[in-house]
Amino acid sequence: MGINYSYRSFDASSKNLIQFLLTPVADIQLKHFYNFAKRSEDGKNTNFNSGNFFGLSTFYDGKKIAGNVDPEVNQLIALGPIWGIQRSNGKFSIKGSVGPIVYGDFKGEVDFYPINFNVNFGYLLIKK
Repeated sequence: MGINYSYRSFDASSKNLIQFLLTPVADIQLKHFYNFAKRSEDGKNTNFNSGNFFGLSTFYDGKKIAGNVDPEVNQLIALGPIWGIQRSNGKFSIKGSVGPIVYGDFKGEVDFYPINFNVNFGYLLIKK
């Protein structure tokens, strides 16, 4: 759960050179981490699920809160398989994933993207 800030590709019909959209989002991923034992044997960090993974990503992009793009932007849902890496040092984390994804809206429009990149930066708020 969170707030999404997205930079959309330039729309030549718009008078705005920089376009942005602020929406609530939910991004749920089922991940299977692999090679943990090998990473540990090689002396690499496996704390806080630092490792490589594959899985399934689902995404919901809610109604627009603010922005200068088309006010008729629909709520989106997405689903697709992913492969990625996740690293953490206990305070900060970074995660990147890639995979094909199918997007759809609640008006019945569906689109397929053969390559979808996702990068997340995080900060651990609770000390363990």
